[in-house]
Amino acid sequence: MVKMSLRIEDMEVRTCDDSLMCVTDNPHITAEIIVWEDARKDKSPTCYTIAYFKRIENREETLFDLCFVGTRPFDVNPKIRKEVFWYMVEFGYMYLREQSNKEFSKNND
Repeated sequence: MVKMSLRIEDMEVRTCDDSLMCVTDNPHITAEIIVWEDARKDKSPTCYTIAYFKRIENREETLFDLCFVGTRPFDVNPKIRKEVFWYMVEFGYMYLREQSNKEFSKNND
């Protein structure tokens, strides 16, 4: 899968491996939605996952379930609009489905 990242305001959807790590050499096969926080004194910005897609494979296709991390999607910074979150969900899901369909077609030709 081609790596992907889309950031709007302080929220980002990005591909990652199945353990939600983006910095490994493992293949990116799913995605997570994260929120970036401002840097504190002499530290770089930090981020935390608020939702992720769980990859579910069956014989015909690969599906993705959206999973929330506790209540984080509802507790995010109020300046981040709900529309941005749901746009990230839809964009991430459509990207994952498109990429997994390409891989499925390639493997079954």
